[in-house]
Amino acid sequence: MLPIIKNSKIWLTFSASLVLASLVFIFTIGLNLSADFVPGTMMKLSFAKQIDNVALTEFMSKDINMQLVELNKTTESAGEYSDLGEPQVRTLSNGITAIRTLRQSDATQNYVLQSLQDKFGAYEISEIRNISPTFAQTFMYRAYVAILVAIVAIIAYIAYAFRHVPRHVEAWKFGAIAVVALIHDVTITSGIFVLLGYFLGVEIDALFITALMTILGYSVNDTIVVFDRIRENLKNIRRDESFADVAELSVNQTIGRSINTSFSTLITLFALLILGPESIRWFVLALVIGISFGTYSSIFVAAPLLTLWQKKYR
Repeated sequence: MLPIIKNSKIWLTFSASLVLASLVFIFTIGLNLSADFVPGTMMKLSFAKQIDNVALTEFMSKDINMQLVELNKTTESAGEYSDLGEPQVRTLSNGITAIRTLRQSDATQNYVLQSLQDKFGAYEISEIRNISPTFAQTFMYRAYVAILVAIVAIIAYIAYAFRHVPRHVEAWKFGAIAVVALIHDVTITSGIFVLLGYFLGVEIDALFITALMTILGYSVNDTIVVFDRIRENLKNIRRDESFADVAELSVNQTIGRSINTSFSTLITLFALLILGPESIRWFVLALVIGISFGTYSSIFVAAPLLTLWQKKYR
């Protein structure tokens, strides 16, 4: 029998370190939000020749902005052109240059595109998106609400499903620990994507939120399997056995099923990651990371935490 509960301090210390590092990345570097969440204009251009991002940023923030100010001073175009603010320029993994500015008017957009062509040569437009402040705020709000509702529903469901658990173990503890495991999985996945955004320009978009919701469901499924086994084994507990003994037995009885289920899922995801289209690559990677840590947390985080909590407050 693997000493998982016995060595719980090792796993919990490792997990706490990953979560802490992820939180540091999130609050210092920050998530690279896509145009879905940030009001403004996102232009993705594929230039024929290699472009220096620093030179491109400086040209837009100084030269083009100055030219737009001068254009607005003329009588026939007064107020027609909008300021670009401080443009953010990144090169995406597929070589496309992503340029984010303040929201552009149609006249400004046409002028900017022409100016970029005159300065840096020919390019192909991959995507241009204009997001209003209201849309971005609403989208962000709904993303938060969706995740919050999912978490509350999970706590309520697990508390109800485990309401008849024996040996004076409060049912709500199972729900609370399951949510802690979910937060563990989502935080680490987000922290990794902060680094991907910083080094590779990967953006957090609607697909990433979808991936997080999928991870929540998958992770809680694995955790419930472990918890259900603990509940069943508690019914037959001997007087000389502790809750930790039952948890150790339960985890070892379910670890094979959890790993095999996750492994079969990951095989499909890796196939999509390698052979799938570019548009879903980061979505699939988020699922790979989240499901991997979801399986880990169900075995090495959820059960040990529940055991420590029950041991301290039984």
